[in-house]
Amino acid sequence: MPAFVQIRVSPTQMSVCPWPRSLPAHLRAPLAKAVDHPRWSRYRWPFIAEGPVKYFGLFSLLFLISACPRPLGDGATGKVKVFQFDAEPQKDSSVLARVGNTRITVSQIQKLINKQSPYVRAQYEKDPAALDKFITGQIRYALLAEKGIALGYDKDTEVMDAAKKLIVQKLTRDVFDNQVKLADVTVPEIEKFYQENVKDYKKPAMSRLAHIFFEFGDDKKASLARAREVLPQANAPQKSASRSHFRELVRKHSQDKDTQSTGGDLRYRSRDELVSLYGEKAAKAAWDIAEVNGVSDVVESRTGYHIFKKLGVREPTNRELSEVRAQVKNRVYRQKRKVAFEAYIEAIKKDIGVTLNQERKKELRFDVGSAAKDPHGHLPGRHPPVGGAHQ
Repeated sequence: MPAFVQIRVSPTQMSVCPWPRSLPAHLRAPLAKAVDHPRWSRYRWPFIAEGPVKYFGLFSLLFLISACPRPLGDGATGKVKVFQFDAEPQKDSSVLARVGNTRITVSQIQKLINKQSPYVRAQYEKDPAALDKFITGQIRYALLAEKGIALGYDKDTEVMDAAKKLIVQKLTRDVFDNQVKLADVTVPEIEKFYQENVKDYKKPAMSRLAHIFFEFGDDKKASLARAREVLPQANAPQKSASRSHFRELVRKHSQDKDTQSTGGDLRYRSRDELVSLYGEKAAKAAWDIAEVNGVSDVVESRTGYHIFKKLGVREPTNRELSEVRAQVKNRVYRQKRKVAFEAYIEAIKKDIGVTLNQERKKELRFDVGSAAKDPHGHLPGRHPPVGGAHQ
């Protein structure tokens, strides 16, 4: 007589569990049939075999069901939980609208309203249609989000990267806004920082210059002749005000490779800095250019000949601590946050663990052929160097 066993199984357990190839054929068929049966929760599976084979089949079935991974969700109902936008569980009494698995609560809408300007909040109070339009917008937002999740966008790489950025921003705010506060910066810290960085607040007059450089090479006379040939082009009245014209001359003639791509820009320099770079004679010629966009004569330095062009002027500054106390306090605050941040990074690095394969870095490639430049011709993240053949 055939033996029967009656077992209650969750549909999610049955559907996610693969059938082992080693399962006897007389078990695979009824199990597969049970999954599709309209009354799956209670089904009789016959085991035709008698004796030891019958019990082997029974224990195989029980082992199969118990070994299957349990799905996420409620084991009693078999329902799988899905991602929800609700930040916190809410009582049904506070739910303003339901959009699929998303609950829009009164408190959530209230927080959004509170972020609006007083004028907009007044409009919501006076005009029910305006409030309805606002709530409808939130419902549409939730609809689109639900649809996006249904289509798998919550697992999209770009979405996950954006979520990581928000997580990092909130983590750093929550950790460091409480750990380091502007109000905790002390007077001695402010005074010490000012003294250590006084050069930022007391600066001499400075000139921003560009140059066309001709190195001496093996023939100083030939180098001087080339410089004198270019000078009239740089100093032409109809062209002297054009910086693009000077940059073009730099590109064609300058032998300072470090500044050739930046139009010969030497940045802002004090007179003392110019003396240390080019010597007294060249520094004086560059410093004494009367007007912005003015051009010097050909002038000799320690390593070659220069044609300087003045691009700008900065007046000297002499700001006492009393004038910049708030600014210094903010700089101290940012510095303390940076120190705390680095310490925090080191702590969590030990806790989480980080490994870096230095050899893999060699596989990286950089296409800089079309790299964007700033208005002054500098590559991103790079300051124009001061060095070159003239140093």
